[in-house]
Amino acid sequence: MKRINIARIIIVFTIFIHPVSAQQTQEKLSVKEAVFKALESNNTYKSMQSRVAETQAQLDEAWGALWPSIASDASYARVGSSFGNSKNIEAQYSINIINSTITVNPGSVYNSIMAARDGRIIAENNLRVIRSNIEKSTIELFYNLILARETVKIQTESNILLKENLKTVTKGYNQGRTSRLDYLTAKLTLTNSDTDLINAQSDAERALELLNINLGNNINSEIDPDSTFSDISADEKEVMILENDKKEIFVNNLVSESLKNRPELIMKRTALSQYDHNKRVHSATYIWPSFFVNGRYTNSKNDLAPGTSPSSNLTDKWTNSWSVMFGATYKWGALAPPDISHARERQQMEKKKQAQYDLEDFIKQINLDIIQNYLSMKAAFNSILAQKENVNIAEENMKAAQIQFNSGVIDNNKLLDANVRLITTKKNYIQSLVSYSIAKSALNNVIGREIFNLY
Repeated sequence: MKRINIARIIIVFTIFIHPVSAQQTQEKLSVKEAVFKALESNNTYKSMQSRVAETQAQLDEAWGALWPSIASDASYARVGSSFGNSKNIEAQYSINIINSTITVNPGSVYNSIMAARDGRIIAENNLRVIRSNIEKSTIELFYNLILARETVKIQTESNILLKENLKTVTKGYNQGRTSRLDYLTAKLTLTNSDTDLINAQSDAERALELLNINLGNNINSEIDPDSTFSDISADEKEVMILENDKKEIFVNNLVSESLKNRPELIMKRTALSQYDHNKRVHSATYIWPSFFVNGRYTNSKNDLAPGTSPSSNLTDKWTNSWSVMFGATYKWGALAPPDISHARERQQMEKKKQAQYDLEDFIKQINLDIIQNYLSMKAAFNSILAQKENVNIAEENMKAAQIQFNSGVIDNNKLLDANVRLITTKKNYIQSLVSYSIAKSALNNVIGREIFNLY
């Protein structure tokens, strides 16, 4: 009875420890989910989102220059005078219920607002750049993990076959039907395959760690990526088989799209505009006068000196008064070259020159980037078409080689050659699928918007 009870306890304990593995399977992670998870966990992306909010606050601050300063204040003054009405006043009370003023340099305010607006546009497009780069790197790491794990599967299958082959060759060698060269070749090939499998497993572990880091996971978290590759759409196939003039027209259209949508270009062009506005902020100091408006609504009261009687010109009651004053101030001293506004203006002019050179170099690079990524995508597409059929041929070739080897028609070397061709063909096919997906992501990244559907 004790043995039975102990066995029951062990079974119940085992089920309690491993309930998940017995009843549930891990959900597959899609590339779309991976991208969203990478964005959620990326601090650079979240920091740039905060930067966008900061630039919006800076724009609000620039608009705030058009809002007047509004205040209230009160004062009490003791008065002592030997002449005029003031000699009859002992103290004065004054309450400025509304004391408002605004000073505006039109050129400075307008250009400050426009420069702040440009800053927000730059921040928004920088956020797009970071998002696009995160998306691109995540897709690449995602498919690299798939490639690494598929390589492990292929290498494992090959390893199993080579072990069976070594058994067969060893048996034949012991019976004198197989040469020592075939025996040593089979043994050496298996040893090399073991090493290749170890390396493939190491690559798969490294690919998993890199993807986990990118997703913000624990480095050892298990991920089951969805390795289903969708069929290439009819539109993409049509684009991939373009030749000569049609291909050139398509590439030129992609360049035009990039010039319109690429966030880096928008940032660089907006930076030129921002430097212009910053320059005008400083030049406005000596080009424009500053206009001001002061408004005041006041309650005041006098304490009359002893022996003084109120009159029509002098009262000890609370009285109301208001005033509005308009005016302008021109800083003519800013016209002089030593004034700091001129130095600041020149700084912005030089920054604009630097940005212009950077923009020109970037535009030159766009055409080359698009052509290179388009050709990479096209090469991967052609490789998919070729390798898909080659896998079937290589599998048939391997089956035929096994039959002929078992029948004694071919030697072991030809069987091993057939196995190598099968491994290479399968790897090339998976590599082509992965390369195509990565090339699509890279091309979208260069264009600045999703021309080709990624997920």
